[in-house]
Amino acid sequence: MAFLPVALGTTRAADDADTLTVEGVRFRLDGIDAPELDQPCLDSAGEVYFCGRKAYEELQKFIAKRELRCDDKGPDSRRQNRRIGQCSVENVDLQRWLVTNGWAIPFEPYAKGRFKHDEVDARGLRAGLWDGCFVAPQDFRYWRKSSATLLGMAYSADARDKLFPDDPRMPQGWPIKGKLAYRAWPMSASITRRAAAAIRGQSTPSAGSARKKRHRRRASGSHSPAGGEQDLQNDHPEPRHLGC
Repeated sequence: MAFLPVALGTTRAADDADTLTVEGVRFRLDGIDAPELDQPCLDSAGEVYFCGRKAYEELQKFIAKRELRCDDKGPDSRRQNRRIGQCSVENVDLQRWLVTNGWAIPFEPYAKGRFKHDEVDARGLRAGLWDGCFVAPQDFRYWRKSSATLLGMAYSADARDKLFPDDPRMPQGWPIKGKLAYRAWPMSASITRRAAAAIRGQSTPSAGSARKKRHRRRASGSHSPAGGEQDLQNDHPEPRHLGC
């Protein structure tokens, strides 16, 4: 598999902190999951901030004007216009950097345990997201308010309500209409894709079309291969707390 070196001028974060565009090719960073642009998290004082935007900004700041290289690991089964990539900057693994600095978490089973120790270190140092309270990006995408595990080191009694607000909106300053930031209950992934596409000025399938595709995949019993994301929802276990 060939590497694609590219300067910052042709590189930008596409959807969020775990998606990059390199020479016109969109890459989903392999084995990690970063918060969505409109995902709220809590800081150490229990105040809400948009952690997806913060992760995005930290990644862009780290890449700066340095050369970015992505190893193409194949197509993303969930997006026809996206590949799975192992990306680095000056031999620094971006996937590991994001986890170590607390701006992403391992996305199992696709991470295959590669970032387990990095996540432990980030939690111990209260790095990035871990200094406050948050939920896994996938739990937010599927709006698992009642069952999502609360992660982080700062707890507040109303944390779950703040992390899953009744009136979710995009961060101030992002060029997107508020209605596109709303999440469909419980099927929210299609709304997220439409919101991200609006930022990029692209079109995406309607929410109804996305739901039909999910139903077809469920009926066939198919699952996404490495790097992709299963659309099946969990069995809604009892809410758990891990740290916060």
